[in-house]
Amino acid sequence: MLHEHAPGGRRCRLVNTLAIVACLVVLWAATACGNIGTGVKSGANTLTVINGVDGPICSLRLKAASSQTFWGRNRLTSGQRLAMGEAFVVDGLAAGHYDVDAFLCDDDTHPGYGRYDVPVGPDVAGAWTIGQ
Repeated sequence: MLHEHAPGGRRCRLVNTLAIVACLVVLWAATACGNIGTGVKSGANTLTVINGVDGPICSLRLKAASSQTFWGRNRLTSGQRLAMGEAFVVDGLAAGHYDVDAFLCDDDTHPGYGRYDVPVGPDVAGAWTIGQ
């Protein structure tokens, strides 16, 4: 059976438009999955992370406390280095407890730093000093 086209190619344009919309949805989902699988939900709370170690930090990740999910994306941008004494604020978090980890930029042999069950909420100043 031959493919029939509506007058003026209207049916083909509709199919093409639907295909483009589907591609955009997939693209949006692929780029928005920084929190997918981490148990991290959006909200109005923040977590302040302070580098309390001698070396710069290049990786900072978090997930919902005690979740069996993966850590998710690095919250620092590519090439960003959190120097000793500098702070970084993770915003847009729902109230709850979070597990946080951080890794040095220049030492691939170091196991990194971690803190579990860091409270975040409207009545709690969520904060973690790396190395403490």
